[in-house]
Amino acid sequence: MPTIKNYEGQVVHFDIQTLTAKDIQSTYSDKAGFCCCGCSGKHYYAKATQKEASTGRGYEVHDEEVNDRMVTRVLRYIQSNEEEAVINEASHVAVVTGKRLYIAYFNDAFKAKHPGLCAGNETQKG
Repeated sequence: MPTIKNYEGQVVHFDIQTLTAKDIQSTYSDKAGFCCCGCSGKHYYAKATQKEASTGRGYEVHDEEVNDRMVTRVLRYIQSNEEEAVINEASHVAVVTGKRLYIAYFNDAFKAKHPGLCAGNETQKG
């Protein structure tokens, strides 16, 4: 099974190529090294999880923030740079290429289907 490293440098047995836009609640793109609040980057939300995202962040995700095309585009970019990608097993997969950061946040259905991603996996320092 393909592997990806988490933020602690441990190998996680998960193939990010199996992710689809249906697994993603939102994506984010920004300059690397900045916070991810949206002050200098852009969040895009999937239409199918707009209500879930509104509940998760505590205020409404408006229609102008929804862009399924960009959610798919950011996910594909992360997948095409998988050798640089890192995974936070609880919430997202991310990649920094050049001076840009790209993040794909998992939706609740994906997290329920893959609790922790590491559960039952052997991890090792990479």
